[in-house]
Amino acid sequence: MKSISPNYYPLLTNLINQIIYVLGEDIIVKGTINCDEKFEEEFLNAFEEKGSTIIKMFDRIIELQNKLNEGIQDFDKEILCNEIVDLYMKTQNIIMTTYFDKISNRLTTLEEVDFYIEKFLNYKPLLGVVEAKRYEPNDEYEQYKEKILKKFDKKIMELSKERGKNTLSIIYNNRLFRFFKKIFSYFAS
Repeated sequence: MKSISPNYYPLLTNLINQIIYVLGEDIIVKGTINCDEKFEEEFLNAFEEKGSTIIKMFDRIIELQNKLNEGIQDFDKEILCNEIVDLYMKTQNIIMTTYFDKISNRLTTLEEVDFYIEKFLNYKPLLGVVEAKRYEPNDEYEQYKEKILKKFDKKIMELSKERGKNTLSIIYNNRLFRFFKKIFSYFAS
């Protein structure tokens, strides 16, 4: 996991970094310099009802991290650490799924779809993983990746139909594909 603050609230700063990535750095900078409500509007527009959930989870992570820093027993420390990591993973998942699900419904051009596909694929390095599973694939990301890429493909087909363009689309469940899949599995075994 990348964090600009490895010593102070690294999980929280990583989550904030993920939000900055999806919303755009320029919105954060302008909102900070101009003290306007542009960031808050963009945040609530992007995450809608999940925005307040994300904020509450941030508050809870800070609260737990402060308890952890107070110097408690090792047993309690492990419980708090596990709760912080669990909250982090849930928050990270909410940020990713909510943002890309909402944005995929708002896309109106093929260029926008391509941009957000690339943005999603470039999002993976920002994600944190549990230390014990760092060499394993991130199952939640991979499952969501399959779902959102199908959604983007569907959007591409919709937009192409609207514009009357002929597109080459891959249909995964057609007869020819199943036939080749059976042949391949026969030779593989």
